[in-house]
Amino acid sequence: MNVFELVIYSIAGLALLLLFFSLLPYFFPTETSTKQIVKAVEEAQTLTMLGKTMNLGALSYSRDYQLFKEDFDEKKVLITFECVSAKECCIRKSDQGKNYTCDNPIEWDYNFIKIKETKKVTTAVRCTREQGFSLCKIYIAGLPAQAKVDKIELLNLAEGIAEIKLTLKNIGLNELAFGKNSLVLYKKSENTWIETDYASEEKETQNIMPGEKETILWSINPKNTGEYKALFRFEAQNAGFDENSIIFTLDKTSLCNTDTNTYQEIHSCSECTYSVDCATAWDKKTGKTFYPLDKERAYCTKTTYEGNC
Repeated sequence: MNVFELVIYSIAGLALLLLFFSLLPYFFPTETSTKQIVKAVEEAQTLTMLGKTMNLGALSYSRDYQLFKEDFDEKKVLITFECVSAKECCIRKSDQGKNYTCDNPIEWDYNFIKIKETKKVTTAVRCTREQGFSLCKIYIAGLPAQAKVDKIELLNLAEGIAEIKLTLKNIGLNELAFGKNSLVLYKKSENTWIETDYASEEKETQNIMPGEKETILWSINPKNTGEYKALFRFEAQNAGFDENSIIFTLDKTSLCNTDTNTYQEIHSCSECTYSVDCATAWDKKTGKTFYPLDKERAYCTKTTYEGNC
């Protein structure tokens, strides 16, 4: 065998070796997909991760891989599954008709997943807690919608009222449906935040597409002076939840009337679903700050009767 033949055989052997190692994760993964999912479920239950989507990336699954909710019974957590991609997954098992057939590589129902061929599949986990129980969902073949309190702005402090504007966003990859925005108000006593009995109704949002935002206006009137923390929660059944807060101080000056009167300049709207939609529309049209009255009216404030906002 001459030198040239040795070089050819060496190159061929190296190529086969590289091919072997490239395929190795599919057949002998260093850490099984099940172990990665179990670890993610544990981490997703921590306080910092509750309500948030944990993207595990494209995990390697072997042919005829199966995972059941019962596999998590020892973890004392209620598991459900959801397939995100109609192209990758068959119709949910319990919804299939008698003569239904499917060539897609993934079968699923709320209590199991089965991947019929060796492949990499996007996997994610999200957990919440209700009445002391951990509820976790494992997403296959895509990422769900995800609620986020993107921005909080203190617009005005006047006459004991804090005007606050929230920007809510869907940072997931599917439509967010039936969102709710709620408030819990805390007051500082010495060095401790104490929850108040301040009552406020939840504010609903329209469906929000991936990457889109919606604004919500809050008027908070706690009546008493002091330092407050407003904790806002944005959630949706299919999008988890997110929380963020803002601190503001109402002092004696802000609770007293000043010599300058404030006047409202009312503008009309039509075909709005919510009162905040009317205020948002005038915000965008004029570049000024508007506050909602109802779905047909919004107002801005001015310091003189004849002047403009």
